[in-house]
Amino acid sequence: MQWDGNPSIILDIKTYVGVALPVQVKNIRFTSIFKLIFRPLVDEFHCFRVVCYSLRQKKKLDFTLKAIGGDMTVIPGLSNAIEGTIRDVVEDSITWPVRKVTPILPGDYSDLELRPTGVLKVKLVQAKELTNKDLIGKSDPFVVLYVYPLRDKMKKS
Repeated sequence: MQWDGNPSIILDIKTYVGVALPVQVKNIRFTSIFKLIFRPLVDEFHCFRVVCYSLRQKKKLDFTLKAIGGDMTVIPGLSNAIEGTIRDVVEDSITWPVRKVTPILPGDYSDLELRPTGVLKVKLVQAKELTNKDLIGKSDPFVVLYVYPLRDKMKKS
């Protein structure tokens, strides 16, 4: 699938220091391979009740960022951080094992949604050759773990 669009999306970015930064996202270009599931099959027109879709893998997502009333290059790394966050949110919301269910005919299709099951135990052992990301002094690295796609179950080391 390839999609080229020219929407004008305005995001109100809140910083840790309480400053709001309106950012415009434009010129979105997206190329990827989708997994499509048409089911259950029926005798009526459309021949199926639901379309389920997800990305097979993260491929290519390009867009243009523009600060409204300012310049994002004033704060070093701000543009890259915002771009990375947008890219992660969009791709993570539809990349397998996440499955989006779009009903064509009315009905309850909650059984077609994928949900995590089971228990996963993780033990963080070691990190090597970490890059210092702080501008001044030493960085204080940490690991953020969460059950994909449930970011509300996030744990921080």
